[in-house]
Amino acid sequence: FAATAPAPSFTRISTMTPVCSLPLDSSLPSPSLAVLGVFSVESHGDHESKRNIIRETWLPSVASSGQISAFFVLRGQGANSTVREAQQHRDIIFVDAPAKADRKTGPLYSLLNWMRCAVQTWPEVSLVGKADDDVWINLPGTAEHLRGSLARLQDSSHPAPPRMLWGIMETFGWNTSSV
Repeated sequence: FAATAPAPSFTRISTMTPVCSLPLDSSLPSPSLAVLGVFSVESHGDHESKRNIIRETWLPSVASSGQISAFFVLRGQGANSTVREAQQHRDIIFVDAPAKADRKTGPLYSLLNWMRCAVQTWPEVSLVGKADDDVWINLPGTAEHLRGSLARLQDSSHPAPPRMLWGIMETFGWNTSSV
């Protein structure tokens, strides 16, 4: 944080290499099914408005279900206004990735560090997800579908633990050689 920034209320994950900063003074929910990272940015357009719309529409269903926890995921340490927003809402996680990285490497760093952060923070959760801040998610329907898919995988006779990729993954020409 810059010297003029307010005192941050975030803590680093201490197991393995720290890859994210979490809200320090809030108790993080322990979802029974999945944790979802909603990727957002602080510098391109009005993403705070997008986050506020999500907070007013589909995000409240997260708290009522207890099955899925969702957090906004941002790259870098956060500008003063974003740190204040994070302190107010307690739903933003900053991942260690260059805030000004180009479109080919920044999103990849963010995704990898979000996955590491989620696995370190919620080791018992069955699924880790990613979404962007320009989508609407029917969380109850998604939870039902994920539970059914996971149960089907667990019921299979395959000896390895179930692995599932659900949804669409696009790479946009990520430069993986620099990661």
